[in-house]
Amino acid sequence: MKLLSLGLFVVWVGLWGLWTSHPMQAQALVSEQTAEQQRTPEEQIELRGDVLMARKQYSEAIDAYQELLQRLGYREPGFWRRLFGGGSPRDRRSAAVLNKIGICYQQLNDFRNARKYYKRAMRQDDTFYNPVNNLGTVYYHEEEYDDAIRYYKKAISLDPNVATVYSNLGHAYFARKKYEESLAAFVQALRLDPQLFERHGRGGSLVQHGLPGERALFFFFLAKSYARMGDVERCAYYLRKAQDEGYAHLADIAKDPDFAPLLQEPLIQQILHPERTAAVSLPPPQR
Repeated sequence: MKLLSLGLFVVWVGLWGLWTSHPMQAQALVSEQTAEQQRTPEEQIELRGDVLMARKQYSEAIDAYQELLQRLGYREPGFWRRLFGGGSPRDRRSAAVLNKIGICYQQLNDFRNARKYYKRAMRQDDTFYNPVNNLGTVYYHEEEYDDAIRYYKKAISLDPNVATVYSNLGHAYFARKKYEESLAAFVQALRLDPQLFERHGRGGSLVQHGLPGERALFFFFLAKSYARMGDVERCAYYLRKAQDEGYAHLADIAKDPDFAPLLQEPLIQQILHPERTAAVSLPPPQR
């Protein structure tokens, strides 16, 4: 008992010293400890899984999420649930965990298990767009573009306000060389999030990137998408990147109605007629 009392006294003295010398750090430490105490066991397990996934320790994260599923009492929905849908908040939470397991397997290039867990998440909560989108990214990776398009459209029907899903749909159409459909999807993505291509996906929904073999054309399509929105800076930035990647048809934008409102802008003129204008440095667009 004396040793315990002494230990508590030392901890108290240490905290008091920290509080008097660095009050903000001490307050942050106490707040963190309080938050830790307030978390349920399930929340602590999920946080552990999230930290492991952020550290790219995907196998260990899967173990944590599987432990969480057991605590949540996860089981596959029965016939009537699959027929009529619905589900409890606990079912929806299980769906989110199943989706995270799918992401971990996908990051490990285990696409069979990724597909399995995304489908389990979809069965657990048929209103949850994330696993539907993520299943589309698996098919995209496997070059099954029509299947990818089908799942992206389904994800959009569940939530039509997610920029990353429209972006993924645009990539899939681009891969199928359906360029007008691709452009329409990119424009809608950028209307929802003009900075989409300057950051990665978040919130449990994966985002794809352009096809490596067609980077020049992809950058041109991004420029065209921003031109439709009237964003001169980003349009010029991606035109320059298309040019740097070897896109050989920049002169044709003078006849393209999407670029018409921007043609007289100095940033665009400098790209089209560098011999007539002073060089203008184009940093990445401001976020």
